Amino acid sequence: MSENVAGRRERFDLLLGAEIGRWIVDVVDAADVAVVVTRDPVVADAARARGLAIARDVPTSSGARFAFSAHWPTFLSADQLAAYEHAWNLHPGLLPWGRGYGPVFWALWAGEPAGATLHTMSAGLDKGPVVAQRAVAVAADDTGDSLYRRVHEASQALFLEWWPRLVAGERPTGDPQPTGGSYHARADLLRLRDKADIESMPGRDVIRLARALAMPGMPGLRVGMRHRLSIVVDEEG
Repeated sequence: MSENVAGRRERFDLLLGAEIGRWIVDVVDAADVAVVVTRDPVVADAARARGLAIARDVPTSSGARFAFSAHWPTFLSADQLAAYEHAWNLHPGLLPWGRGYGPVFWALWAGEPAGATLHTMSAGLDKGPVVAQRAVAVAADDTGDSLYRRVHEASQALFLEWWPRLVAGERPTGDPQPTGGSYHARADLLRLRDKADIESMPGRDVIRLARALAMPGMPGLRVGMRHRLSIVVDEEG
């Protein structure tokens, strides 16, 4: 628990989405939360069940000086960030690799490093200084689902390590990210999912793409997949 100079307990706005957001709602002390900001109905229902205040958009008057984000689906503007003294984000990628959308997918499809990162939020998307990271090994037989599960566990571990420290008053600013890495827009992933020329792809690449897309919330390849997979099975023996 942290208190300001007037002895008032500090609270955080939680900007949450997806499975990790639902889990966070369950494990935090409600007294540490000002508002749960979410557009995920499952997360909203869980917050409501705990008696937490809910908003669909980042509030301007919750009274919280700090924010914590995990799978919040939209970019925070400079004005929104400026409303907080400090804000942190839990990202399912090993920054600077996997900035943007779908880092688990890109770890499998593009061979990028996988993991989870806690970083300070900044004006650049997923470019803030790194507070802590946990790398996750990528196995040859991984699917999007199996790797996602291990990255999810790494994210949980980072949260359990750092959330008590944040509410106790620690304010880590992190270290600048190394140069390089990668950024991927949502459209890049959807283009591969929906418009990949799988008829001309080598069979191994089709299988790799299908495995990378096999993750929660992702319908998988949409373009002639049944026909192409029958060809791949024949090619791969």
